[in-house]
Amino acid sequence: MLFMNRAPMDTEAVKYEEYSIPDQNAARNNLKAISIALTIFYLFLSLITVMFYPPLSFVSLIFPVITILLVFCALRNKSKDAFWPCILMASLGLVLKLVACIAFLSLFGFSGFSSTDNRKLPNPRTLLSKKEPESLASDMRALFFTILSGAELFLFIISCCVQWHLVAFQRCMQSQQ
Repeated sequence: MLFMNRAPMDTEAVKYEEYSIPDQNAARNNLKAISIALTIFYLFLSLITVMFYPPLSFVSLIFPVITILLVFCALRNKSKDAFWPCILMASLGLVLKLVACIAFLSLFGFSGFSSTDNRKLPNPRTLLSKKEPESLASDMRALFFTILSGAELFLFIISCCVQWHLVAFQRCMQSQQ
C-alpha cells in the first residue's frame, strides 16, 4: 500500500505536522498586556498616595509616568525583551506603593478625621518635641515622601540595569553565532 502512491510520502513530515511552532507574537502580546495592566495599577495606586499629602505627594507621580513612557517605548519595539524592565518597575513599584500606603496610614492616619476623637491617643513624639505639632507632622510627611521617592528612584535604576543587561546579553549571543 505504501508504494501505490505516485508521490513518495515523507513519514517524518507527517509525524511532525501536528507540532506547530508557538507564535512569537503571542508571547509578546502577553507581555504587553501584563506590562500595561501592572502600569495602570501602579499609576492608580500612585494617584491614591497623592490624596494623602497633596502639596508634596505629586512627586510620587514622577516614576509611574516614567514607567508609562517606558511601556510606550516598548510597544514600539519589536522585541519582547523590551517589556521586562517595564514589568519589573511596575510590579516592584506597585508593591512599594502598597507598602507605603499602609505605612502612611498607620503612621499618620487620615488628616480628615476630627481631633476630638476620644479613642485617639496623643502621639508621644509630638508631646516631647519643642516644635509645634503641625510643623513636625508636616516635616515627617515630607520626609516620608522623600524616602518613598528615593526608593522609587532606586527601583528605576534597577530596571534600567536590567534593560542594559538584556541588551548586552543579546549582543553577546549574536556575536557568538
